[in-house]
Amino acid sequence: MPDLGEQFDALRQRGWTLCCFGAGKDFTGLGALIERGSYTDVLVVRSPESASAFGAMRVENGSPFLPDFVCWSLHGQAESIMIAALNIPDESKARPVFVRDKLCAIPASWPEPHILKPEDPI
Repeated sequence: MPDLGEQFDALRQRGWTLCCFGAGKDFTGLGALIERGSYTDVLVVRSPESASAFGAMRVENGSPFLPDFVCWSLHGQAESIMIAALNIPDESKARPVFVRDKLCAIPASWPEPHILKPEDPI
């Protein structure tokens, strides 16, 4: 996987929460999220060739990593999607239109993520 450490550091500095799915040999992917009004911006890195960024509708007791509806989405190689995520404007006052996009959900086989909030020490 390309070294995305700088991009993840930049997301964290901008208030994003980082998530790691699995550890060691059970590692499955990386994620990040930040709440924006009625939705949550989410980043999922599955592999160097497969990543998604999207705005997930916030649902009580629902996971932003398994959205039923999204208001925007991007899919592509990890490095390109990370750069795009770093440039997402804060549209928290917008009233988004939500649509279904099954490419946004993480695989059902992924474990619960380990969470690193922006204020947590590394």
